[in-house]
Amino acid sequence: MGIAMREAKMLEVSDTVQSYTTVLENHVSSKTQMVLCVLSSEKKDLYDGIKQYLCVNCPTPSQCVVARTLDKPQTLMTIATKIAQQMNCKMGGALRKVETGLQNAMFIGIDCFHDIVNRRKSVAGFVSSINQELTQWFSQCIFQELGQELVNGLKTCLEAALKLWCKHNQFLLQAIIVYRDGVGNAQLQALMDHEVPQIESSLKSVYPKDSGYINCKVQIV
Repeated sequence: MGIAMREAKMLEVSDTVQSYTTVLENHVSSKTQMVLCVLSSEKKDLYDGIKQYLCVNCPTPSQCVVARTLDKPQTLMTIATKIAQQMNCKMGGALRKVETGLQNAMFIGIDCFHDIVNRRKSVAGFVSSINQELTQWFSQCIFQELGQELVNGLKTCLEAALKLWCKHNQFLLQAIIVYRDGVGNAQLQALMDHEVPQIESSLKSVYPKDSGYINCKVQIV
């Protein structure tokens, strides 16, 4: 696959969350590229504890594998290849690219999660492509009031995404295509009135007319 890998640093741990956390605290640093944990079983608390530490306390790409998955000699190379692909992807590599037939187009996805069980705040997720091949993405979350579907704060998200697009590309956008999930037909007009103006405002802010800004077509799908 053309991936260069140095010899990994091997560490043994006890099968507890505290043991993993202690070892990670002592050995993971800002220079660590990837942590691969081989777990004895599918213990949810163990997996959650590892991921929480490596996502929140010390942000580092990580991969967890259950030991019995590797205990199959006849399929080991296939499994190892898939694990290597996942690790490569988490470190910024691209597994595949998409040919859309469109030039200089940004694709955006927006959806909201509503925690109806614990009655906590809703969370809006925003992702946008920042290169032509759709292999690199910007993402951001927005916390909202419980049950709120229409998203506030899109202007800030899109401005950050547009600036990243400018950094990665030498050409201006010609189209922005927004895939918006979670909105029923009865809310479509309210969405167009509330969210589309935020998108248009972001474009005017990042690309003022005197900078050669091309009027983008905003299409909600």
